[in-house]
Amino acid sequence: MDRYLIFLDIDGTIFDGQRISDRVISAIGEARKEGHKVFINTGRSFGNITEDIKSVGVDGFVTGLGTAVRVDGKVIRSCTMKKEKAKELASYLLKRKLRSCFECEDGSVFMNTDRDRNLSSPEELDGKFADIIISKFTVFDKLNEDDIAFFEKDFTVFQYENYSEGVKKGYSKAKGMEIAGNFLGVGRDHMMAIGDSMNDFDMIAYAGISVAMGNADIRLKKKAKYITETLWDDGAAAAIEKYILGR
Repeated sequence: MDRYLIFLDIDGTIFDGQRISDRVISAIGEARKEGHKVFINTGRSFGNITEDIKSVGVDGFVTGLGTAVRVDGKVIRSCTMKKEKAKELASYLLKRKLRSCFECEDGSVFMNTDRDRNLSSPEELDGKFADIIISKFTVFDKLNEDDIAFFEKDFTVFQYENYSEGVKKGYSKAKGMEIAGNFLGVGRDHMMAIGDSMNDFDMIAYAGISVAMGNADIRLKKKAKYITETLWDDGAAAAIEKYILGR
């Protein structure tokens, strides 16, 4: 039997904001029983994945837009933002008063918000936040052309309707898939990706079996090879059952 790697987005794909359905959990378990490996592939840093999602039972995690890759509990790639670059970025975000955060391996550190873990000065990265491991940054306000030009000197910026993400150049959800595949000796033609939004576009473009959720962005549906049911109709489970377990 051919072995496949299955990469699942979280929000809007397997998680409705409250739970992952029993059918999705069962499909993931059946795929693993058959020898396939299942990964969560998310823009979230590892520290921002809740325990209920981690406890579902998967073989690995691609987090922070490909900056961290875990396989069978082992970290095989960890690309972290250097301290001086983080201070430069924090200085800009604070000066512009952009609501934003550094997504870290142990959660998030916010800027220009009233959150508990709020960075008020770049120098705090040498003080109370000296030990954070930064995967990426997220901005919750609209960016202007100058913002984008500043960020794109060092980062790839993904812009969506309500927020933007920045990650070290060369990294993406697809890059994380490539890293995991190289480690396990599995090519992209034996990879499945399931997603719903435009931050899934590159992983949909990369996978041999690309599946857009029924509730997906229309642009993602046009790119994907297959379209499954919606999140609320267990579309991720239906895709695994049809294209992996049904082989």
